[in-house]
Amino acid sequence: MNNLSTITRSIVVSMVFIVMPATVFAAEEDERRFSGYTLTAGISIKYLSLDVSVNDDINPQGILTNGDYVTYLLMVGSPYRYVSENIPLGYYIEFGLSNFRMERQEIDEELYDLGTSARGHYFYITPMVIVTLDHRLIKALKRISFTLGLGIGVGYVSAKGDIIFTGLPAQPRHEFDVN
Repeated sequence: MNNLSTITRSIVVSMVFIVMPATVFAAEEDERRFSGYTLTAGISIKYLSLDVSVNDDINPQGILTNGDYVTYLLMVGSPYRYVSENIPLGYYIEFGLSNFRMERQEIDEELYDLGTSARGHYFYITPMVIVTLDHRLIKALKRISFTLGLGIGVGYVSAKGDIIFTGLPAQPRHEFDVN
């Protein structure tokens, strides 16, 4: 199965989970069914590292990184859904998708270009419990609100590349494919 079909299926499945609660749990029929959904497309500044180990060893034999770099980010969020109009407790679901690349290896906390690299993508879906601090809880907040949330979600990472094990004496290049 290629990466594009995996990404496409993940977007479709995630959209079902984001749209379904609005359909199933809505207290009353809303003419504006998709009102309140957010779509964020933008850039992301990342610093990632990939620790590669042999078998179950907890000490990495090589670390791929790229330092800071800029890439795309796509996020879709559901509307905030509350228990009732008077209770500011509810839920929110977020889906995100992005890619990454790493083209340097870290050796003794220094970055080196050894001709190795890793590329991949990831996506996640996270349901969150939210509480909105506004005039319903704090009378002094007339036009200001703060929404706090806590969520645990699931995600998928795919990475493919090669690395030289720098934690061991003179090693050849090793290829890897993580799905």
